[in-house]
Amino acid sequence: MNKSINSLVRVGFLLVVVCGVGCGDDDSGTTYETYRDAQSDSDSDVDDAEQDLSGGGAHGGSGGNTGGGGLGGDGGSGGEPDTQGGGSGEGGSGAGTGGGTPGECTPGETLKQGTCGTCGYNQTECNDLGMWGMQTCIEDGECEPGATESLDCPGACGGKKTRMCTSTCEWSAYGACEGSSGGGECTPGATKDCMCSSTTSSSACCGQQVCNSSCGWGPCELKPTSQCEWNAGKTWRCCGTQKWQWCLATCKWSTDCATCSGGCGCS
Repeated sequence: MNKSINSLVRVGFLLVVVCGVGCGDDDSGTTYETYRDAQSDSDSDVDDAEQDLSGGGAHGGSGGNTGGGGLGGDGGSGGEPDTQGGGSGEGGSGAGTGGGTPGECTPGETLKQGTCGTCGYNQTECNDLGMWGMQTCIEDGECEPGATESLDCPGACGGKKTRMCTSTCEWSAYGACEGSSGGGECTPGATKDCMCSSTTSSSACCGQQVCNSSCGWGPCELKPTSQCEWNAGKTWRCCGTQKWQWCLATCKWSTDCATCSGGCGCS
């Protein structure tokens, strides 16, 4: 661009001077010396113009800003022209660095921070640069507290049984069947404890009831794993002459056939 301007200035000035030399009257007083001096002045003026056009350059743009919160900073902006020179400055250096400090954690490491969602928690994972990433909500709960869920009762009883989501986001056990033809006491096949007793140090339920096909509870009987009814340690049986065994809190007979003194009546 500067070279084109210089060429135009030179051509224009030469045309003026030549016209002054060749186009005027013979008595104009113009001589070769006059033309030479004028050409020298022209060269000097053009050189001065070139120096001005290539004068002081612009100040370079500022560098990128440092990124925050894990995001890269903005790139540097280009420089503005200097008020004295005509050149343009160079742009600033590239984008800023991301937030966080490299090496503050081990890649793949996770960190739990606070609760969120349905009984969930916020989790942050360490990235490949050793910096903590964004939080993600990990929902551990099975259900929303207070929610309910119903199922049809099996067998000929009909009706429905319902369960509720607890405050810890877990489903409770299903309740008894309701609206069934058999009275809806229970779900066929369900069991509940009986033959329960306790002392200050122990407790046991050696029996159970089983819900029948009519959705009613059957009689209390020993559990399949029980040998006897503990009855708070009051149950015993004879195992020989003047010897007895006691039912333990495990609902099983003791292995020791102990000698009883007088009142057991074992013969």
